[in-house]
Amino acid sequence: METRFSHWVAKELHAMGHEIEMLDAFDETVGHTGCIIRDPSGILRGGWDPRSDGAVSAF
Repeated sequence: METRFSHWVAKELHAMGHEIEMLDAFDETVGHTGCIIRDPSGILRGGWDPRSDGAVSAF
């Protein structure tokens, strides 16, 4: 889990039985993903990880 998330989140996840490994904020170990979501109304919404040089496009 990246250190940019609140410490209480890691604490709660650990209490639920998850093994937690702390990483630096925006660590290259995680990320580099993107997605496009189509709302029920038909609107497309997209986003990508700021660690990557990618973008999201749809039509």
